[in-house]
Amino acid sequence: MKKFLLLIAAVMTAGVSMAQKVTLDFTNGATEWGFPEGSANFVTEGTYTNGDYTISLTATEKTYFNSNGFLMLGKANATLTLPAFDFAVGKIVVTGASGASVSTKLNVFVGDKAVSTETTGITGSQTFAIAEDSQAAGTVYTIKVNSKHNAQFTKIEIFEAGGETVDPNPEPQPEPVEATVAEALAAAANTLVTVKGQAVAMTTGGAVIADETGFIYYFGEPTFKLGDAVTVTGPVSAYGGFNQFSTKNEGTTAVAGENSEVTHPEAVAMDGAALDAWFANPVHQYVTVSGQLNISGNYYNLNVEGATKAVGSLVYPTEEITAAVANGDDVTITGYAVYTSGGKYVNIVVTNVKVNTQAELKDPSNTIETAYTVAEARNLIDKANEYDLSKEVYVKGVITKIKSLDVSQWERAQYFIADEAGAENDMLVYNGYYLNGEPFTSNDAIKAGDEVIVLGSLTLFGTTYEVNQNNKIVSLNGVTDGLNGIEATKGENKAYDLTGRVAAKNHKGIVIVNGKKVVK
Repeated sequence: MKKFLLLIAAVMTAGVSMAQKVTLDFTNGATEWGFPEGSANFVTEGTYTNGDYTISLTATEKTYFNSNGFLMLGKANATLTLPAFDFAVGKIVVTGASGASVSTKLNVFVGDKAVSTETTGITGSQTFAIAEDSQAAGTVYTIKVNSKHNAQFTKIEIFEAGGETVDPNPEPQPEPVEATVAEALAAAANTLVTVKGQAVAMTTGGAVIADETGFIYYFGEPTFKLGDAVTVTGPVSAYGGFNQFSTKNEGTTAVAGENSEVTHPEAVAMDGAALDAWFANPVHQYVTVSGQLNISGNYYNLNVEGATKAVGSLVYPTEEITAAVANGDDVTITGYAVYTSGGKYVNIVVTNVKVNTQAELKDPSNTIETAYTVAEARNLIDKANEYDLSKEVYVKGVITKIKSLDVSQWERAQYFIADEAGAENDMLVYNGYYLNGEPFTSNDAIKAGDEVIVLGSLTLFGTTYEVNQNNKIVSLNGVTDGLNGIEATKGENKAYDLTGRVAAKNHKGIVIVNGKKVVK
């Protein structure tokens, strides 16, 4: 019996779990710690106390308290130095704000020596196990930013050194509750749910998941792609006025399913006043709003005329979005308004961006009767910033040189055309088809001196003006083929218009002579 009791005592005492000794809570930092509140009041260094503990901050860029409940510290080499504790420290747990950077690198130092393992990301909780030779009471620890990103702290927990044990009677883990998006948004914080929806918008740091009841933001690097059916399981956490999923929360998983086309709801147009009203009373919406883009590092913000407080913010925009815009552009963005932040930002996951400073491209489309000369076609190419050169156009000219035509090797031809024989300003008809878009079947089908009208798009390849590949001849020396389905009776060298009447001598356009369509 004595031996049995000793065994129980050994199980109960061996490796007692680390005890949490100190919690430094920053969620009410302006009041409890005296941190400067708001980005306009930032500092680059300072010492602050909550009455019990004192910390020191240094920042290479700026540090301040954000009214959403976190201490902003930025960026590379910024530090937060803890007080010396009168107990051996075994680990330090740092909790970041939901929605903070997923790229921020942190580590714990004693002087210049790293005493833990660097982590990446500052959302959820990051645990730093302190090296045994640096755990002594009275040691001063410094948390340091090791990347070019901001850190956003909500609290720091200090644990006394000691072994870890497995709880012999663990509390049963709750089963996730199947929920619609609307139910997940309305659930209490940390409720474990499973939501099935579609990835309707993507960012570099998350996605928008939607079903027929609404949409919710998924924070973290997606393991799925746009259009995928997605099953997300995890605890919901509140951020910026709404619940969201975060991969920093333990137990959050996402499983991709079948991919299908994404359909967005009708966008709600917002001006400056509407943006202010949305910030004051946020509601999930698919919106469109115009303003001037302000790009600073990784931040893409939108200043909207008429807004007295609110500022639009593009949530982790994709490379496609960032490549399409520049600082100072007047843009219209469309996307999902998902949360607020920073006391003024309306955060929007962008699905489309339009630069309003770019003029609307003109349509150069014409008809066979109004075919462009080579000079006119070259002029269109020179004005590619004004014209939509993806449109096919008719171009007429004289073949000056056959560059490539060998039907034994290739069914298309390359040849140069100009407005007249010997003209210097020519253009290349690149990899084009014969009449009616048919393949070339003879090496003698076209030759220098032939007059052609070609249908195709225009482009500039290097310094060469071109009718782009896959073009086709629609008229060769006045003979056309396959322009329409009208049948005509052969005449005795008389010209008929397409209604069957004898064409006047000065008629311009398509006529039928001896049963063949020609262009006059």
